[in-house]
Amino acid sequence: MIARLIRPAAIALCSAALSGCALQGSLDQMLDSPGADRPARTILPGAKIDPPTLFHKAQRSVVTVIAQYGSSANAPQGLGTGFAIGDGSLVVTNVHVVTSPIKPGEPASELSLQLHDGRRLDAEIVGLDPHADIAVLRPSTAIEPPGLRFSAHTPAIGDPVMAIGSPLGETYTMSVGYVTGVDRRISGMVGFPIYGAIQTDAVITMGNSGGPLLNADGELIGVNGQMLSIGGGGEGLGFAIPAPLVKRSVRYLGQEKQVPYAYMGVKGKALWRGAGPRFGLPENATGVLIGSVRTGSPADVAGLRGGSGRRRVQGSDFRVGGDLITSIGGHDMRPNEQLGEALLEFKPGETVQVGYLRDRRKLTTSVTLGDRPVKWPSPLQSVFG
Repeated sequence: MIARLIRPAAIALCSAALSGCALQGSLDQMLDSPGADRPARTILPGAKIDPPTLFHKAQRSVVTVIAQYGSSANAPQGLGTGFAIGDGSLVVTNVHVVTSPIKPGEPASELSLQLHDGRRLDAEIVGLDPHADIAVLRPSTAIEPPGLRFSAHTPAIGDPVMAIGSPLGETYTMSVGYVTGVDRRISGMVGFPIYGAIQTDAVITMGNSGGPLLNADGELIGVNGQMLSIGGGGEGLGFAIPAPLVKRSVRYLGQEKQVPYAYMGVKGKALWRGAGPRFGLPENATGVLIGSVRTGSPADVAGLRGGSGRRRVQGSDFRVGGDLITSIGGHDMRPNEQLGEALLEFKPGETVQVGYLRDRRKLTTSVTLGDRPVKWPSPLQSVFG
């Protein structure tokens, strides 16, 4: 069997505690401020991309991130990409760019940023969100504003896009392509998937991690982070973490706060439309079929049950016999909606009403949500497959 490889798009060049700094200015203004001058002749939707103009306007906001893991001369290094936002006092990149590949979760001992004009700046970590693979850095000197702007447009299949980064160490490389898929679920770093990812055929390879995926107006629609390929090269698909999720992380990290992720302690699979009767459920049943419930978790305390037997249904393996979660906090689950995706709307500590089906009976229980645990992979184990 030919293996499909999912890899981070950072590059290891060989084989600290988080710093606290007061945020200058308004974070809301930084996230919503005008970005690089918009290129001419582009209008969304259905825009045509103007690569030279777009690259020229955006490149000053893009940086190459150089990470040092240890103080010795032969200590490992890593290389990725990042970009400035707002007034240039904050830089966004991936967590896996600035944490050790040998000791997962350990921040780099030294960070520097190379600018488009060749200068290098020292940088420090403001905060990390490993669940979204988003890190926020502070350069020693603000990068020339304005930084990139988050797009208000929802990307659609067929939209032209540009990726800028340092693939294989070749700084300020651009690649142009299209959005080839939306709402993808990709592997996360610490045990939970990342939802809503953007798929693109713009070439993304090692070193592109943390760089921007731009639409035809030069606005950020995602942060490049992974590639899926057969041989491990650039011939496969690229994936970017979607701008709304990035923006959520930056809002908290920029204020030196932990990004909240609600947790129930359930493993399960979402039903697709029309699958209900195959599980002894109504035709229109939608939701997440619970496979297992972690002992002592919020779901366990609330009395939710997992399944026991196993069955393959239309090509997918299920643990059957458990409760079907149909709503959370008064919002019905959509077909194919995953539980972790639905829980992004809530915060740890909230008590929500969870609707579910058990033996075809409609029931409700109160669940006080907990914090998602962080499970870093074993040393040298790829977190992407």
